[in-house]
Amino acid sequence: MYKKRQNLLEDLIVIAARLQWKYGLLLALASYFGFHLLAGLSGPSIQDMSPLGGSIGSSVFLQMIIVFGQFLQYLVPVAFMIGAGISCFRERRTRRLKIDASSASCVSEVSSSAGSAAIKGPACPKCGSPMSMQVAKRGARAGNSF
Repeated sequence: MYKKRQNLLEDLIVIAARLQWKYGLLLALASYFGFHLLAGLSGPSIQDMSPLGGSIGSSVFLQMIIVFGQFLQYLVPVAFMIGAGISCFRERRTRRLKIDASSASCVSEVSSSAGSAAIKGPACPKCGSPMSMQVAKRGARAGNSF
């Protein structure tokens, strides 16, 4: 079922988790340095505004960008790093599952080929494992074997 994301940080984590972990770390570094540049901007002082006729609106907007840059320079890279960690965990789990699946299929092929002389029932057409007799428990043919 679809889960609605609640905020932007969760979306950033999901984006980074779907990428390879290396790219998530690269995004974390790029976002840190980008927001660090915004946080390092210097706003106009009050003495600079008096000859301009008091353009307070532009200075307030610039100050808001600086404040957001100061907070986001730490929050966004942490979100990308969490996503990169999730991605790394998923990649390792997938790699282990592939190794386990390849070794398990080799073992089942060896065991099925070695024990095929002792098996009396037919082999399953899909997977090749031996089929066993079953008894119907319900329906019109209850008690009959198939």
